[in-house]
Amino acid sequence: MFPAELQNLEASYDLRQALADQGFSIRNVVKIERLTASTGKEFVFVLFEDGAGRKLSILDGELARNIGTRSDSYLGSLMLADGIGNIISGQLRLDATTETFSQTFADADLLGDGRSGFWDPSLTNSYVLFSPNQLQLERKTFSAGFSVAGTSSGAQNLFSAAPAEQYTLTDLLYTGPSSPFYLLFTVSGQGEYPFVMRFPDVATFHTAMMTPPLQNWQNLSYRIPIRPQDRRVWLTADGLVVFESDRESRLVRYALDSGAELDSKTVEGEWMSGLSFESDGDYWYYYDSRTGRLMKLWTWW
Repeated sequence: MFPAELQNLEASYDLRQALADQGFSIRNVVKIERLTASTGKEFVFVLFEDGAGRKLSILDGELARNIGTRSDSYLGSLMLADGIGNIISGQLRLDATTETFSQTFADADLLGDGRSGFWDPSLTNSYVLFSPNQLQLERKTFSAGFSVAGTSSGAQNLFSAAPAEQYTLTDLLYTGPSSPFYLLFTVSGQGEYPFVMRFPDVATFHTAMMTPPLQNWQNLSYRIPIRPQDRRVWLTADGLVVFESDRESRLVRYALDSGAELDSKTVEGEWMSGLSFESDGDYWYYYDSRTGRLMKLWTWW
């Protein structure tokens, strides 16, 4: 009678009704992201479309309270904590302590899709990565607070010789300066497949960006030979999760160190909008388009 995944339910929130009370509706959820500010305060950001453009709804980390909904022109899918008490979404900055909003420096590279970022406390900088084209990677360095324009590394080649396929950055995984650093690309041309690059630590990645092409570093890279539905694939500290749909919909987890399949979970994926996984692997989220509820669940592994 009930979807099997609800046995892992941690919390839910009637987002459809909350937004209706504010004069908004949901046509599609683009992205859901839980973010922890350097103060320790947690938020859940929901980027959605309502037929008149994109909006951003911000909730507390426990899904107990809607803090507000924004419709600014400087919203973006880039979402990260900046290390000094703010949460960034595109050019929008949320002060975690006062829950007030302002705009970061109007750097155009903070907007648009396909942006991933992280705060590196060892260097006290934020980094934003994106694919300026389908064979290169660009890194921009921002100081805390994003108060000035970022400094670009330039567009760096991924390969010494251009392959037949095209590569677009999809996600990254940063869990600390001494942990392995992962980049996830979507490969197109012969189908759309996940391709993972692994660096032993983030310092090695920064060095590689100064001496391209990136294939010069001697570390692990591999392709998952499964095509995710609608490019739905996520990096977590516990593995790469891929949404696969054939005769049934499954969430399949693959090992980060080898790409070997670890486990899977059957889901009713047709109702899941904005499906996402936390980078630490503890929780996953989706918006249930049947009920209008935002769901927060423990991962099954």
